[in-house]
Amino acid sequence: MERITFYRKLSNVVHWAFQHYQQLLNIHPRRTKLQILSGNQWEHFCERLNFDAGSKGIFLSRNLTAYLLEDSEFLQLNLFHEYFGHGLFYEYSKQGKFMEKLERRLAKEEKRFFGRRRFTLEELLKFREQNPYFKLVQKVRNDSLYETFAIWTEYYLSELFDIKDEFEQKYSQMPEEARESLEQFISFQKDYGDLALFYHLGFPKYYDAKKVKQLLTGIFKDKINSAKLIVLYGSRRPYSDIDLFVVSKEIKDFRNDWLDVYSLTPDEFEYSVSVFRISVTDPLLTGELVLGDENYFEQKRKQLQEQPITQEAIYYNLIKSKEQKRMARQFPRNSKEYQIGMGYAETYLKNAIALKQGKRKLTRKSLIR
Repeated sequence: MERITFYRKLSNVVHWAFQHYQQLLNIHPRRTKLQILSGNQWEHFCERLNFDAGSKGIFLSRNLTAYLLEDSEFLQLNLFHEYFGHGLFYEYSKQGKFMEKLERRLAKEEKRFFGRRRFTLEELLKFREQNPYFKLVQKVRNDSLYETFAIWTEYYLSELFDIKDEFEQKYSQMPEEARESLEQFISFQKDYGDLALFYHLGFPKYYDAKKVKQLLTGIFKDKINSAKLIVLYGSRRPYSDIDLFVVSKEIKDFRNDWLDVYSLTPDEFEYSVSVFRISVTDPLLTGELVLGDENYFEQKRKQLQEQPITQEAIYYNLIKSKEQKRMARQFPRNSKEYQIGMGYAETYLKNAIALKQGKRKLTRKSLIR
């Protein structure tokens, strides 16, 4: 009876954590499996795969399985570490998915080398010592990000489950370097919020206007109240940037690996609308209002359809095209900066030509057509 109660409690923990991650990120462990082993099973498992029997939890990336020692005093924390920490990282983060791809390549190399014949652990280890895929797997796995995220997951979920004291007890003797890495994660989380940390670590971004507002509140704090408009646009693909157009005096342009904030002051915005600036008309017409005055937003969209096309608007887009081309040529032809700059130059030129013809092709998609 006690054993049944134990497993029921652990099952409830897993279920609750599933719901939390689903609500926050729209993800949870889908392919990752969980195995809880008795003491004898654990010894046999570690001996067979050449692992340290003194460890209390092990994650095998080859089969995406978290193995836990049943009678560990920190079983729940180990569950957080192996199943949610390593499991989610492997399943969803960009680096984890890359690591899994390397593992699959390594598995193919091993299968091709050994075929169907039986082989010893020593033979396998000798093969791996010379294999470039194994060396790369080890290098990536030894990156502190992989392990730090798993430890931070213990910290994160221990707060949610109110077992912070257990976490402090388990890691009371944590090496200084590991402690510093963990503190960086915690500091980032406190400064910018949970969503920002997961997105910064390369996790997929499933979001709507409500979630973007939550994200921006964590990053820009009270500055978001200064925004006349915040518009969500772009592809909205899970592993692409979150593209935001902002009209504000306080929020400035901001860009990193996962967030691209394009910002104008109210005066710059008003002028940009009057000259059909494509970098403004595109988010206005294709985007979704996250924050700001909805009447003002609709008014500006309507203005784009009704205001006259002036010579100033045509010249403005021609000048911007030449300006972008000149800036692009400061970079090597094969560089990302050159390609982006020349792309903008072409877009502004097409917009100028369309406006001269009396056409309002005010989105990038319509200009490409």
